[in-house]
Amino acid sequence: MSPEALFTRDPREVPFLHDQLKKILGLTDSASRNVTAEDDDFGFMVIQFLYKQMHHAESILIIGAAP
Repeated sequence: MSPEALFTRDPREVPFLHDQLKKILGLTDSASRNVTAEDDDFGFMVIQFLYKQMHHAESILIIGAAP
């Protein structure tokens, strides 16, 4: 197999991944709205990690939309 073939993508992949990422972002956003972690250090760290992952996902969507 040629090295170029490793980077050949099915054109259906990008729209599918885009749609799945938007669904995951919607789910994580709605699931994290009422979470409070005032006296829970582990909960605080989990929420911070989740928000950082959401930020990364939003960045991927922005980069993927660029021409």
